[in-house]
Amino acid sequence: CGHDNHAAMLMGAAEVLANMREQIPGTVKFIFQPAEEGPPIEEDGGANMMIKEGALENPKPDCVFGIHVGPYPNGSIVYATPNAMAASVLIQIEIFGKQVHGSTPWMGADPMPVAAEIITALGQIYRQINTVDPITISIGKVIDQGRFNIIGDKITLLGTVRCVHQSTMEEVNLKIDRITTHVAQAHGLTAKATFKQQVCALTNKPEWVDKFLPSLERVVGHDKIYRSEPALGYDDVSEFIKIAGGMYLFLGVQDITFGDSKPGEEVDFTKMKPTSEKGIAFNHNPKFYANDENLKIGVKIHANVVMDFLSNN
Repeated sequence: CGHDNHAAMLMGAAEVLANMREQIPGTVKFIFQPAEEGPPIEEDGGANMMIKEGALENPKPDCVFGIHVGPYPNGSIVYATPNAMAASVLIQIEIFGKQVHGSTPWMGADPMPVAAEIITALGQIYRQINTVDPITISIGKVIDQGRFNIIGDKITLLGTVRCVHQSTMEEVNLKIDRITTHVAQAHGLTAKATFKQQVCALTNKPEWVDKFLPSLERVVGHDKIYRSEPALGYDDVSEFIKIAGGMYLFLGVQDITFGDSKPGEEVDFTKMKPTSEKGIAFNHNPKFYANDENLKIGVKIHANVVMDFLSNN
C-alpha cells in the first residue's frame, strides 16, 4: 500500500521541522497510524482507537493533513472534493444450520444454499440505490464448518460495503440485514448480519482545499495538481478529519502520464499510460513501486503546509 513511503515522508518532515523548531508558530503532531484499512476482525485499532487513547488531545489540533502515495505521474497531486473516499463497513453474516452427513441432507439443515442466495441477492442491491450514488458490496471470504462429505452447521460470510455518502451506507446496511434474515427464513434457518469497523466517508471540504492549495502549488506547480472523482477505497484518516477538519491527497510516485487530462480538472484515469518499462502498478499489488525522488516532494509538502497553516492562523 506504500506505508513505507508514508512513514519516510513523515519522518523526513519531522526532522526538517525539528531543525527549525524556533521558527514554528505553533505545535505540530506527527501521527503514525497503523491499520488504516482496519485491524483484525475481533481487535480494536486504527484511527478510532488512537482517538480514544487521546491522539487528538493535549493539544487538540486545528486541522489534520495527510498524504497517500499512488500510481500517478511522478510528483503530481491528485485530490477529490468534497467527497474524497468512501464510507466503509466490514460485514459478517452468520448462517446457522444443522450438521448432517452429505448422504442424508434431509436429516439436517444445509446453510450452503442460503449462503449462495444471500451472496447473489447482495449483488442486486445496487439496483435499489440511485445510480448517481456509487456503492460496492463484496463478499471476499466464506468460512464453512463442514467438509466434502459433511454438511456443516454454520457458514460465515465476510465482506465489505463501500458508499460515497454516509446516508447511503445506512440504507444499504438495512437492506443487507433484511436480505440475510428473510433468505434464511425461507429455508427454515436463521442468520445474523453484524456490521463492524464502521468508518465514515472522507470529506475534503472546499474551504480546506482552498486553504492548502497555495502551499501545494508552490511545491509542485499548478500544472501538476489534478482533481479526481470520489474513490470507493477508504482510509480511516477520515475519522481524524471529521473531528479536526483538514485535507487528504494522493502523491504520484510512478513513471506515468495522464495523457491529455488537464491540471485542475478531473483526471480521466482510462487514459493513463506508463512512460517506462516499470509500467503502472497499483497499491496492494506485489509489483507496486514508488520512485524515491518523490519522497522529497512529500517532505516538502508536509513542511510547507505546516508552516503556511500556522503562519496564517
